Amino acid sequence: MAKVTARLLTVLNGKIVREHIDTEAATVEEVLETLAHKYGTDFREDIFDDGEIKNFYIVLHNGQMVDRSQPGKVLLNDGDTIHIFPPVSGG
Repeated sequence: MAKVTARLLTVLNGKIVREHIDTEAATVEEVLETLAHKYGTDFREDIFDDGEIKNFYIVLHNGQMVDRSQPGKVLLNDGDTIHIFPPVSGG
């Protein structure tokens, strides 16, 4: 297990959540599961669609895009950072 930081910017229940969470995980998928456990069903339904990250969310591992269909294949090392960004709107 690697010690990593997840930086989260998302909307849950109409509230913007900005937080960083230090956790231990082996893969990006495990980090997302940790967040789903913390934030519950709302987070899971906002982020996932049929087990994949919804296509309008951006998930980065150390600044590199994560394949939405395979977060379990992205292995983590101590000090890695995961960023999760919500859909962007406005004009």
